[in-house]
Amino acid sequence: MSSKAKIILSISVLAIVAIVIYIFSATCPWIGDDINYRFNWAAKPNLEEIDSISDIFVSQWAHYFMTNGRFIAHCFVQLFCGILGQQAFAISNALIYIAYILLVLKLGGGDKKKPLAVLSASLLTLITYDTFYGPACQMGFVWTFTLVFCWIYLFFKINTKSTFNLFLIFLLSIIAGNSQEAITIGISGALIIYTITNFRKLTPAQWAAFFGFGIGALLICISPATISRADEQDIPLATSLFNLFLHFRVFYILIVLLIIKLVNHSLNLKVFYSKNSFLINAIITLLIFNLAIGVFCNRQLFGIEAISTILILRLLRNAHFNRIALISLTIFTLVTFYIKWDIISHAKSTDDKIYELLSKSQDGSIYYNITNHNYMPEHLHFVQPVTTIYHLPQYLIESINNLYQSETGDTTKVLKIYPECLQNINDSTSVENQVVKFDEGCFVVVQSKENPADFIVKRTLDLFFYKRPHSDYKFSWDNPQFEGPNYKANIIYQAVPFVTNDSIIIE
Repeated sequence: MSSKAKIILSISVLAIVAIVIYIFSATCPWIGDDINYRFNWAAKPNLEEIDSISDIFVSQWAHYFMTNGRFIAHCFVQLFCGILGQQAFAISNALIYIAYILLVLKLGGGDKKKPLAVLSASLLTLITYDTFYGPACQMGFVWTFTLVFCWIYLFFKINTKSTFNLFLIFLLSIIAGNSQEAITIGISGALIIYTITNFRKLTPAQWAAFFGFGIGALLICISPATISRADEQDIPLATSLFNLFLHFRVFYILIVLLIIKLVNHSLNLKVFYSKNSFLINAIITLLIFNLAIGVFCNRQLFGIEAISTILILRLLRNAHFNRIALISLTIFTLVTFYIKWDIISHAKSTDDKIYELLSKSQDGSIYYNITNHNYMPEHLHFVQPVTTIYHLPQYLIESINNLYQSETGDTTKVLKIYPECLQNINDSTSVENQVVKFDEGCFVVVQSKENPADFIVKRTLDLFFYKRPHSDYKFSWDNPQFEGPNYKANIIYQAVPFVTNDSIIIE
């Protein structure tokens, strides 16, 4: 294959990635943080929209004390959520993915003119970021990681003694360090080890980068909001270990690749560590950090996943997988993104429908079933399932309510979403105990106040190749999700991984 043909193929791979990311980013509904960052945090609880750059800085000053210390990332989030809008974000996000892949390829020792290397880096990137395609998550991780990878490249490549250039490196390092603790904590740990072991070899530029990055990372850690959230978080070690097992993807590929090479005697582990100690130390630091604070979702592991991508490319010959591995990884990615698209498109239609029903409602009360695609499981305290997009009911309600009120100026309506079956219940008459199925594994249970019954969920442990009865789940009626003069009602979703809700019996 000619060099020109290889370049065309490489560009084609990047173009496909950019198109997919654009479509997902332009379609994924803005809910939760993507709506919240539309408003000025300094004006809370009032809904004062961001409409200038100065508003962003005022908002983020308050945000630093109220929510977390990621000042840099959330300035950009509020710029797009409050001013530039979804189309501008979708285009920008597509371009950032291209920059990210090229940086990963550069750090992994690959050649952007070799299509197989570009494809390998692209596939690893796409399966890493299993999260929302709105500004809060994409800028909070993909954009910030791109910045950190750029910083890593500069740290090991740039050598300047110019006072002005050193000052610029120092400022860039503060920005990079303040980007996202899911990766900067690991880089900080690796940076400290590298500085100690290479104390006499560090250049002025590296010293400037060291102190700048450390200050940026420290600003996140000492944020009053960050400290408060850390104190509130209490996740059992068993749950953290289970979540580690559940959420890793690229890290597993790295481990498998290392084992294969060790078995084949094609890798000297000591030499591999010596050449890649900075990145390996970053992963070790992140593993220790995440287990220390508790693992509750896949996003906090993205730093480990992203760094693993670079190490995988360094392990592979010419920085790309062989044909069988590429085909397998491509199929996995296609299936994953097909599922993601199904969820995102469903979420978009759901949110549009709820907004439409709210517009037509007299008092904000609507009847609509939020199906399996769009929920946060009630068993979240036990384990978080692998999902691409989900809505905690109060986030969904609050977000659409805030969006409607800010766009229409009508603050008289307050959104309340009830299951459709409750629309048929007349509170002036007797209500029977009943179960209404509205989606696979999803039920509304209605308890009569006049003649209350117990409701037991019959469940099955389903490991695909192995099934057995699982423990029953008994509803508690102390705090029902919905209540009328003659009834109480709760919703149960297909929420626990590998456990199916088969039926609900009334006792």
